[in-house]
Amino acid sequence: MSKEIKKDDEVEKGLTNSELVALANQAKSKSVNNNTEYLGVNEKILDQYLSNPYGDEVEGQSSVVTSDVSDTVEADMTSMVRMFLSANNIVEFVPLSNSEEDVREAREKSEFVNHTIKNQDDPFKTLHDWMKSGLIQKSAAIKYFIDKAIEVDEFHYTEVDESELTIIEESLDKKDVRSIDIVSRTESEEKALSNEAKNEISEFLMAGAQAAGIPITPDQITEEQIEEMANQLEADGQVLRDLPTFDVTFRTITEIQKIKIIGIPTEDFIISEDATSKNDAEVVGDMVKKSRGSLLAEGFDRDLIDSIPTASTDNDNAKFSSIERIRNKAATGSGSTTSGNINSWASEEVELFDLYMKVDFDGDGIAERRHILMAGNEILVNEIFNHVPYALLSSILMPYEAIGRSRAELAQTTQRVKSVTTRQMLNNLYMSNNSRIAANENVDLDDLTNVVPNGIIRVEGDNPINNDIIPVTTQFTGDKSLLILQHLDNSRANSTGGFIANQGLDKDAVSKETATRFEGVAEAGAAKTELVGRVYAETGFKDLFEGIAWMASQYIDEDLDIMVLGKSVTINPENWEKNHKTQPKIVNEEKMMSDLQALYGIQSQLLAEQSPLTDQAKRGNTLAMMVKGLGLPRADVFFNDLNQPEQVLQAQVEQLTSQNQQMQAALEQVENPLKEAEEIKANAALINAQSKQNSEAAKLQEQQRQFDLKFAQQAEQFNKELAEKQSQFDDELAQKQTELVVNNKGNGAE
Repeated sequence: MSKEIKKDDEVEKGLTNSELVALANQAKSKSVNNNTEYLGVNEKILDQYLSNPYGDEVEGQSSVVTSDVSDTVEADMTSMVRMFLSANNIVEFVPLSNSEEDVREAREKSEFVNHTIKNQDDPFKTLHDWMKSGLIQKSAAIKYFIDKAIEVDEFHYTEVDESELTIIEESLDKKDVRSIDIVSRTESEEKALSNEAKNEISEFLMAGAQAAGIPITPDQITEEQIEEMANQLEADGQVLRDLPTFDVTFRTITEIQKIKIIGIPTEDFIISEDATSKNDAEVVGDMVKKSRGSLLAEGFDRDLIDSIPTASTDNDNAKFSSIERIRNKAATGSGSTTSGNINSWASEEVELFDLYMKVDFDGDGIAERRHILMAGNEILVNEIFNHVPYALLSSILMPYEAIGRSRAELAQTTQRVKSVTTRQMLNNLYMSNNSRIAANENVDLDDLTNVVPNGIIRVEGDNPINNDIIPVTTQFTGDKSLLILQHLDNSRANSTGGFIANQGLDKDAVSKETATRFEGVAEAGAAKTELVGRVYAETGFKDLFEGIAWMASQYIDEDLDIMVLGKSVTINPENWEKNHKTQPKIVNEEKMMSDLQALYGIQSQLLAEQSPLTDQAKRGNTLAMMVKGLGLPRADVFFNDLNQPEQVLQAQVEQLTSQNQQMQAALEQVENPLKEAEEIKANAALINAQSKQNSEAAKLQEQQRQFDLKFAQQAEQFNKELAEKQSQFDDELAQKQTELVVNNKGNGAE
């Protein structure tokens, strides 16, 4: 961007710089960030999102603040992250025609813009904060611009000669390097060996090794060995070193140009109050803090930078102190801030206003959009810039207004009423559990007020204790409060779509909730969240993508190599000529995969029927979309790309190889027509042999069975005969013993 500003006396007609400053200040004063009502609403919403106290709390009573606002926002964020921060492309450019050039350019824009967004320093955090800010506050802004950063590096080299200095300088001279300087150069006391001397010493060492019978190659000779031999030769009086060496330090200044995306805090964003969109607003911009060193690196004059006052660090006097105070309180736990800036000129921050304003600067009667960068009453940039490089989000659009409403606003009233109801319920619970006591003069009040376990309360007189001390009962109303909380949750569900199925419902009430009714409520809630996603896609994300494509076509004039699905793609945005529009890609991933599978089945059936309605390339496109829908980066890892000849050739080679093997097998059968008959005959002989073998085995098995049976019968008969003989023997033995006893008695009697 040009930074040459015409002086007042150089303007032939139109506005002077001082008049331009006055108009810019007037336009800023009519912007939303000077509207106390707008800032007050945002401050209040942020306070309630953080569940900060309302300010009407009473000491000693409940001060609970419910979290309905943050619950609504966090519930929506899960859907927003899933919709916009998945692996798939968020938005794609749509061709204006079916021409090959038009389709190619639209595809290049989609690939480039998605690549640019995903390769920011912290893309997830940037987009996450942008979307979440749009849910919490009335509007959220993000800014995209060409960032020209300056990087300074130093490179140190030791013991290099003049020829090596040239080689090093050439290696440092890359595409984006603005300048290369030698900041220090010290000649070494020792001189370097020339290449010729090194070669001679290397040959000498090789010859000595070969004479000793040691095989060696030039690669095996080290620099240390050459240096050691050189020192020995120089000790003998030979002169080998004739080139001086240096210790040198190079400094390079590199200018890096890229498209950068940053989020703009709500309190810093500037847009006209009566704007219906960013494009018809009189002024759009933001307040920027930059260091003096960064302004100097961007090419601004040092005297001009010195004239800019240092930015204030006192939040009490800051322009947007209210919301900044809340943000700081949430981050640090207090309302105070500290400055961590280094006290040096280069790091001092100055306050700038980066404005894109409609103004008739040249006096031709036509207001043109101009980029104006202001610091106090100084103008640093003033140029025609026919684009507003901001993308805005409001979760709920308002007709004919650039600023809408937030989802958090819908839950504000519910949170306030629920907080009051919950406080009263808890206070009632406290009173019920710690009821008050009525006592007369007979009761020792010190004992009564000193509540300790098993404590004694002294009472005078002989009257019954119940006559002197009477508990004051507080009726518990918590069950009724729960019914009110249930009603409030239902009201919030109707407003925001967040529904809690059975919180606060009793058993009978739950039984009355039919499945159909619950599904209807759930679908209605999901529809409201999907509407927010659709609004985000059609407004902020659409502007962001189309704006980045415009920025690239205007300011990038060189070939860029980017990685798309694991492949390197060369793109030159300068060649883009079409004014393509974007189409959001918000889909139900499960439904998309189901539809793609059904479509693949139809394509396969048509190919089997040899129908001309589809072909292999289109079925390959379906497979590629299925892989992409699964979140995988590359379809060619799983399937061949028909647009890549080498992949198609490899598949054809494999198919031909398989067909060749099948043909060889068929040829072998044709060459030996009796082979099948011989195989049948051999199989029959084998079956007969197996049958005969089985028959013999059965016969042997039967013989074995008969032998076992006969042996068992013989053994049984033998055992029977043996038992009979044993019994006969026992009888005879008993008879003999009886006779012997009788004989012995007869002899004794005589």
